[in-house]
Amino acid sequence: MVEDKTYSLAFHYRIAGRKRAAREAVFMMLAELHPLPRILIGKDIVNVIPAGAPHKGVALLELMHQLNLRAALYVGDDETDEDVFSLSDARIVTARIG
Repeated sequence: MVEDKTYSLAFHYRIAGRKRAAREAVFMMLAELHPLPRILIGKDIVNVIPAGAPHKGVALLELMHQLNLRAALYVGDDETDEDVFSLSDARIVTARIG
C-alpha cells in the first residue's frame, strides 16, 4: 500500500505475503529516481522523503522558535524520529519508545 503523506510517501508491506520481495520491489523502483530521495526504513514500511527536505528535527526547532518556547518534550518510536533524537540541544528532552 502506498500512503501519500503530502510531503513524503510511505510504502507499507506489513500485509504482503512475501515481505522481502515487496521491500525489494520498492527499493528497485526507488533506485530509478533522480535525485535519489532520502529513504528511512521502519517496521514493514519504507518512508521516502525528497532529497534535501527538512526533517523532524528542523521542524521541531522551527516550531520552538515560532512559539517562543524555551523547552520541548519529544516522544517517538520510529526511524524518522532519529533526527530529533540526534539533536544536541539541551532545551529538548527526548524519549525513545520501543
